[in-house]
Amino acid sequence: MRNIFALVGLTTIAFVGLGWYLDWYRLSRQPASTGATNTTSFKVDLNPSKITEDLKRGIERGGEIVEHLSKDSGTNQQTTTNTEAPKPEPTPNWLTPPATLTQPQSQASNISIPR
Repeated sequence: MRNIFALVGLTTIAFVGLGWYLDWYRLSRQPASTGATNTTSFKVDLNPSKITEDLKRGIERGGEIVEHLSKDSGTNQQTTTNTEAPKPEPTPNWLTPPATLTQPQSQASNISIPR
């Protein structure tokens, strides 16, 4: 449940920050109209035409990106289907050492161990 609240909070902060950056709304501070000296009111001016314009542009851009990625993956699939599958390597025999590590018998007999 905490994760859902964190996701909602993060989404709200992202929306507020993005809206501020893209000029979707404006905040202005005005003195209170009641005549009190210590009160201030805030005014929020929304720009719905800018919001819809930016959303349409974002959807179009997202569609272009998806289309571009699908074209790239389509060309990759065609090239991989035309090539032969790689041949599997033989499974190693774990009981015998590889040929590069074994020494010839003539060298093995010349080794002396000091006591």
